[in-house]
Amino acid sequence: MNRIQLRSIVMLLVASSIFAGQTQLLDGQQSQFIPSSAFAAFDCKPKEAFSQPSMEIMPRELIKVFGEQELGVDLLEITRATFLVGEIRDEEMNEPPEFGAIVRFATPQTLGKKITDDFEKTTIDGRMAYEKDEVSILLYDEKTILFGSNEFLGKMLSSEGASSPLIGMMSEAKSSDHMNVYVVMKPIRAILKQNLPDRSQVPPPFRDFLKIPDLVESITFRNDVSTHSVSEYIIRAVDEKSVEEIQQLIAQGFELGKNAALSAITTQMDVPEAYQQATLAYAERLSKYLESVIQPSIDGRDLVFDTNQGYGVSSTATIGVLIGMLLPAVQQVREAARRTSSMNNLRQLALASLNYESAFRHLPMNANYDENGRPLLSWRVHLLPFLEQQALYEQFNLDEPWNSPNNLKLLDKMPAIYQNPNLAPSDSETVYLALSGEGTVFPGNEKISFAKIQDGSSNTAMFVEANESHAVEWTKPQDLEFDPDNPMQGLGTLRPTGFVCVFCDGSVRLISRGTDPEVWKSIVLLNDGQ
Repeated sequence: MNRIQLRSIVMLLVASSIFAGQTQLLDGQQSQFIPSSAFAAFDCKPKEAFSQPSMEIMPRELIKVFGEQELGVDLLEITRATFLVGEIRDEEMNEPPEFGAIVRFATPQTLGKKITDDFEKTTIDGRMAYEKDEVSILLYDEKTILFGSNEFLGKMLSSEGASSPLIGMMSEAKSSDHMNVYVVMKPIRAILKQNLPDRSQVPPPFRDFLKIPDLVESITFRNDVSTHSVSEYIIRAVDEKSVEEIQQLIAQGFELGKNAALSAITTQMDVPEAYQQATLAYAERLSKYLESVIQPSIDGRDLVFDTNQGYGVSSTATIGVLIGMLLPAVQQVREAARRTSSMNNLRQLALASLNYESAFRHLPMNANYDENGRPLLSWRVHLLPFLEQQALYEQFNLDEPWNSPNNLKLLDKMPAIYQNPNLAPSDSETVYLALSGEGTVFPGNEKISFAKIQDGSSNTAMFVEANESHAVEWTKPQDLEFDPDNPMQGLGTLRPTGFVCVFCDGSVRLISRGTDPEVWKSIVLLNDGQ
């Protein structure tokens, strides 16, 4: 299991906690298995929930068959299930967090099917259990099953009488709830902040949102699926001052989301103007209504969002529309952070090239060549000494091609600066390419000095971020071949609005996808007089 998968599992558990619910009063039987190190819980009462009229459309028959065929238990007989997330010891997420669950049934159960077939039979605390890959499943008694990571399961078995903020939150729940989620922020605050973008990479309107982890003490969601469904989100602030700051951020976020949604409607709707204007009018009216309805009530340090309020509007629909309006703002923040990060990467590459030019009196060529004119290693390798990567540079055999046995071993050691934030992480491929070909700064086996850039270094392109389909191995002497008849070839699909380019003076600009190809052509060519 790699680091990305582990990170995804933890964030999924935390996210499911935030969006799934709080539950009924915490009984002594259930609380005896909750260790003090647990910081998040998803608590539910499936059997009672499935009996509600609002759950009539649930595929109970399929759920029953799945449980019996795959696990050997009747899932419809679960009276209560509590899923727990425990200590995260590795902030880099190279190891999974501790986890466990307490599952209670209305009728006696016996483990079977894939559990008994795929797991190794053992005993824990004198009881029948099954183990596989550091995860154990324990039949605690005929109506109770415990499972989790081995170390956490041990903590669950010895946790009777434990107390913690999580246990306290669960004890405050209402007996009518069918599905609840709790998250205590303190144990994960550092990890959340570590995964947020740097403040300098976030546009000013969104920077205040980086404070959220420091303002929130816990998050609870409770849900009652009876005929008159009730759902509540409860954000508990760390202090009274934080309550005011969270309220301001909610208002600010709603306004940003509304403006982004309206802007998207204006620029992206391909419909007659009358329909577009009607849609805009409806969106504005709906946003004002939602803004008046989705307002938290304040109870001490708690901000309580009752999603059941409003004139006959269902909680699910209301929250869905609200999320739909906020999503464009969230996407804008993420894209702005990625764009800023990519611009910083290209700026550093340009700075390294300028230092290279100062040392050798010419810019790096697209590659070094052997005596037969065959390209060997990309400019990306030759910039390594100017990117504080001298040790890696010295491992290359410079008189051998990029795919020689020695050099090929270094392919998966690509420096992070060549990784574009808009793409999935790669150890060997990059989309930071030079524009190569006749008339460019990288014409081939020719040294280009600043004296040869007659159009001016601030007007001439050096490196770009190409489309994902043009990604190359970072050591390979391959770049984006410039075609004067199709100047925008290989550019413009990596991000929504265009692509990032760094010029020969080190300045970085976002080139719009709608740029006139002839204008872009004049930017790429260094001596066309334009």
